[in-house]
Amino acid sequence: MDGDREHLIIPGDKLAVIEEFEAGEGTYVKDGAIRANTLGVVHKNLAERKIEVKRRRTCRIPAAGDVIIGQVESAQAYDISIRIYFINNETSQKGFVGMLLLREDENRSNRGVKNRIPCKVGDLVRAQVAANVDMIIVLSLLCSNCGVIYAVCSLCGGKLVKTDTRLKCVECGNVEYRVVAPDYGRVKIP
Repeated sequence: MDGDREHLIIPGDKLAVIEEFEAGEGTYVKDGAIRANTLGVVHKNLAERKIEVKRRRTCRIPAAGDVIIGQVESAQAYDISIRIYFINNETSQKGFVGMLLLREDENRSNRGVKNRIPCKVGDLVRAQVAANVDMIIVLSLLCSNCGVIYAVCSLCGGKLVKTDTRLKCVECGNVEYRVVAPDYGRVKIP
């Protein structure tokens, strides 16, 4: 748009009069004045004589119940750190890290096998936010569509394909264990 000037506008702020501009998105007209209908930034299109208020991008903080997609940064015996890239299929560029806590009573992924970590460093994972307490984002793999959505072989870096309950490398034949999402290998990243 031509003539853009960034001002933070709050609802009710007078932006212009109807003789100067036409009311656009995020505005309304009252008593001949164009006013902001939403919190945002004013955009003036001088060529079309139109004024709009567009919402500023906010920092989406993961909340309980949200579904995230992220990459495993570290995997220990009792916790896994996951860098969050998507929150409810919307890109998050804020660098949030969630913790997938592994507890014996909650870890459906083990399916009777002890000491198995459900994902490894580098894996792309879909998880659900169980809690966010003081920006400690606790993640869970207990939802039906959660788990690893893409992984590579720990030995050679080859592609892992799903076989029954495990993953097998197409390059070296190595068989690995992961908690895989039902749509493993078919996920399109938003």
